[in-house]
Amino acid sequence: MNEAVKTPPKHGFSGPKYQRDHYNDTLKEIHAKRRYDRLFLVNSVPKSGSTFTMGVLRKATDASLEYGGDLELEVEQTFSLSGLLRTTQQTGNIIYKFHAQPNFLNVQPIEKLDIRFINIVRNLLDTMISIDEHLLRGVNKNDVTLWPGLRIQYYNTWDDEKRLDFICDFIMPWYIRYIYGWGRYDPKSIVYYEEMVGDPDAYFARVAKRMGLGKGALDHKAVGKNSLRFNVGKIGRGEALRDTYLPRLRQYAGYYPKFDFSKVGL
Repeated sequence: MNEAVKTPPKHGFSGPKYQRDHYNDTLKEIHAKRRYDRLFLVNSVPKSGSTFTMGVLRKATDASLEYGGDLELEVEQTFSLSGLLRTTQQTGNIIYKFHAQPNFLNVQPIEKLDIRFINIVRNLLDTMISIDEHLLRGVNKNDVTLWPGLRIQYYNTWDDEKRLDFICDFIMPWYIRYIYGWGRYDPKSIVYYEEMVGDPDAYFARVAKRMGLGKGALDHKAVGKNSLRFNVGKIGRGEALRDTYLPRLRQYAGYYPKFDFSKVGL
């Protein structure tokens, strides 16, 4: 019989101990045999400008963009051994881009492979509007996959209220868990969409420092926003949702009573 984990481990991995040990041993082997130079992770909540941030970082570091997860599975985005083994057998710098929670499978590669990372977050009411627009565009293109691995068929047939209720009740708890989880794990990893839009010089200086790059290393002006699908969502665009949805979002956030969500509008 496999040895069971009697208490939940620190980062939420509930599999048998031998699986955790195998995962960590393989990460150590990857690090020992590494050919790459540096690993970066641009992690974010969806609809927060991660593609633009990644593009600026990629241009400055001449890095290849890779997916470190399992290409065959349509599930919550996580690193996998197959993805890491596939992508680390190359020279140069590598960037991973995820929308991933701070679980065991994501935290261990960060720690064992010395991945420099950020987490981009955004005002939640504004995000709800952007998600609605994104999903309507996706449904109209028959691309109806939602994270984490959910498919929904009739989104574009719902009225405004039902669509926003769905976003608030199903998707926003994922966002709140993301902000809470990464904010507890490494508060300095959190950067904000609002600063990216309002003061990009300060934002990219912060990202450069976080990624271990020199001052002024990230030149956002040298990267065309239009070429990177950067659709700037106006700050404050979700204000009309305040009366209806802010109390509900605060209720969800209330399950984490000692955490400050004020910077994402709660």
